Amino acid sequence: MSHLHIPDGIINPIWLLIGFIVTGLIICLSLFMLRKRDIQKLVPRIGIISAVMLLGMSVPLPVGIGYHLNLSVLVGIILGPWAGFISAFIVNLILALMGHGGVTVIGLNSLIIGSEVIFGFLFFKVFSRFLRINISALITTFFVLALSTSFMIGIVGITQINPAKFLHHHEHNHQTQLEEHSHQVESQEELSEISLVRFAKIIIPFAFIGWVIESLVTSIIISFVGRVKPDLFYEEKR
Repeated sequence: MSHLHIPDGIINPIWLLIGFIVTGLIICLSLFMLRKRDIQKLVPRIGIISAVMLLGMSVPLPVGIGYHLNLSVLVGIILGPWAGFISAFIVNLILALMGHGGVTVIGLNSLIIGSEVIFGFLFFKVFSRFLRINISALITTFFVLALSTSFMIGIVGITQINPAKFLHHHEHNHQTQLEEHSHQVESQEELSEISLVRFAKIIIPFAFIGWVIESLVTSIIISFVGRVKPDLFYEEKR
């Protein structure tokens, strides 16, 4: 859930521009770092993993708020930080074109999900030196999602959008049965503004449940991959 489920026209354009610029720079750096990789193997791999990530992000979980699996840590472990960030951008682009968040928010959302990919790769690399891979994946996913949720809340704070709009559109994206009612409410009155602290107090308890679920799912998948095809894990070329 750690990304901005809000439509276009809510965030100040300067923050959207910064999001696109930083995302563009990281993609350029990623392409540079991947220049020596076998493109014929890498591109299909990015496509398959992106499809899995897209599927996970399209299925809402009933945890009280609109929550879905990101599988971004899994992507980081399998694709590595550079191809993983490109995968995160592709998924955010497709989701935005499907109406899952605004098109102008793609840059900021790519940074949030991309941070999960990069830190997921780094934390797993460290933990897996001392722990079994399933335990490493479990711990890594939990802490990375907690970190990215804090990052997302920070973006809501610095962009100075009304957190109530985030909650409204977050819920709206996953509960279509409320669509008509939501439009009526929005047209009748402005959403009441809530503080960032209250927003965090609402988000974090529900997000905690999602962190646990996604940590368990990622751990199970990593354990399975580790048994049947461990060469799928990303390894840095030396």
